[in-house]
Order: sequence, then structure tokens, then C-alpha cells
Amino acid sequence: MARHFDLIGPVLRVEADAEHLVDRFSGLLMGLAIEPTVDTVPAFTLRLREGVPDPIPATATVVYEGQIFWEGDCVYADDGGNMHLLFPGHISLALYPDRQSAEIVVSPGSISRVGATAGMLAIDAAIDASGQFLLHSAGLTLPGSDEQVLVFARSGTGKTTTSLALAEGGFGLCSDDSMVIRQDGRSVSAWGLPRDLKVHRRTAQLLPWVAPHLKGDWNDEDERAVARADLAEQIRVEGIARRPVGGIFLLERGDLVKSKAQTISQTDTLVSLAADNVRTGKTGILASHRRRFAGLAGLASSMPTFKVTVGSEPRSTAEAIVAAMQSVAKRAG
Repeated sequence: MARHFDLIGPVLRVEADAEHLVDRFSGLLMGLAIEPTVDTVPAFTLRLREGVPDPIPATATVVYEGQIFWEGDCVYADDGGNMHLLFPGHISLALYPDRQSAEIVVSPGSISRVGATAGMLAIDAAIDASGQFLLHSAGLTLPGSDEQVLVFARSGTGKTTTSLALAEGGFGLCSDDSMVIRQDGRSVSAWGLPRDLKVHRRTAQLLPWVAPHLKGDWNDEDERAVARADLAEQIRVEGIARRPVGGIFLLERGDLVKSKAQTISQTDTLVSLAADNVRTGKTGILASHRRRFAGLAGLASSMPTFKVTVGSEPRSTAEAIVAAMQSVAKRAG
């Protein structure tokens, strides 16, 4: 069986012998499934198979070996440009950039892992093959506008809290974590991966309106899930669409009460973005991430960029960002 997913233009084809494998993967791309036509030409194909995970090829060079989150020990290796990921006894992933394809093999007792690291790396490769790149960033539309801003912060700095506070202040939520960037000359557009949010206990305390929508128990990282659809009862949750990007905002902690935004250089922007979006291994920067670095450089050089010192009043960040974008509009006019 096969399903197709619209990556907002390019199409990802997912093939599997068993429907439950595709169902598990589909959770990563909620709302993007489409019915193909005779004219549909996939930009990337992913094959899912249940069985014994493939070993790392003997000819491959290990670029990373260690633990990843809750999934445990893994090996990531480069075999002449083809990348191989293995969680021994659980799941393997082979990426073939030149063929624009990938294969995941998962053991019967580890089906949930299809939606974890291996699945996200496959989506990342499919997005890369489509001429776009994935950015660890929130995306929100400005109040009363279809233009959006990218809000970036290192994990644990408060990106989700800030995103929800901005949405409460009139912004539209595209994503709190993962944006897909497309560049055409100096024009930049983006769309958000439609994933549910993970909300930290501190966020629920700062923004009490979020608490009634939390699902399940607190996990080991003191987080609980919240569905995008449930949040739509309180805030504007944007549909999945590519929208123009008007500015980039880098968050940092401070001891202010009111949040404050100030312009920063393109170089500082690129350094901050690259630190959280470009991966290195034992052999240096990975080939796919060298392309991502080039994309980040283009993004930083074509956008107004700001640093936002987040104050103790989360809602004040909305005022700071709106004021910063108004100043951009005045200079342009």
C-alpha cells in the first residue's frame, strides 16, 4: 500500500506492506495526506518494512555514536553520501539522497519508533530533496496579517511558552517548533509542520488557559501534550499553508519585566541559527547540513533580524515584536 503527503508543493510517497506502519508514520504529517492523481510525481519516496533492522554497512564511516533521547544507543554513518542510522534491535534507516529515497526497517516490538528519530530524519531528507529546508523555529502570523515571523530559541529557552503567549496576544500559531523554509531570491516563505505541542509544567503555570487542554501524564521532561485542534478554542491556529516571512526574532532570557526587541547583525543571527540547526559529527559537518547552512545564510541575509529579551510578563513579547515589525514597515515606506 502507499500514501502520499503534500509537502506544500512537492509530494512525499510512503510505501509499506502493512497499513499500521504507514499509520504510525502519518502522525508526523497530520493533515498533509492527499489522494494522488495520474500527474502526481513524488519528489521523494520512503519505504517502510517490518523485520530485522539492517546493519551499518562495513564500508561506512561512523559520524555519530551515542544516545538519543529516550530511544537509547544508536550509530549514524556515512557510506559514500548515503546515510545509515541504526538503533540495534529496534529500527534502521537508510537515506539515499541521489535516488531521492529512503527505507526504514523496524522490528515488530518497536513500531512506535517509526514516528521518532528515524521518521523525522526521513521527513527532513524529503524536505531537503524538495528544495526546502527544515528549521527548528516557531512561526506565527502577525495580528491582522498573513505575513509571519520566525521565533527562534534554543531548546528549553521558552519557545513554546512565547509562541502561546504571542497567540494569546493576537498572533496566529503556525508551529511552535518546526518550520519548513523556502527561498526564492530574497523572498522567503515558510509553513509549519502540523505537530501537536509539548507543554512544560512551567508554561501551564504561566498561561493557565492552556492547562485544561493538556493530555496524558507529565513525562520525564515534565511535559504534557496538547492538540493543535484543542488550542483552536482559545487562539487562532493557522491552517497549513506557505506564507511570506517578514522577520526573524531570536529569544533570550533576561531580568526585564517588559520584553524588549532590538536589531542584531546578520552574522549574529546566522551564528545563533546554525548552532541549533547544523549538526556535526566525527567527520565534521554532515553533507546535508552543509546545504542547510547555506540556506540559513541566505535566510539571515534577506530578513530583518531582532533579538528579543523576554521579560517576566510573557504577553509583553507580542507588543515588542509588533513594534519591531512596524519599524521595519516604516523604514521600507
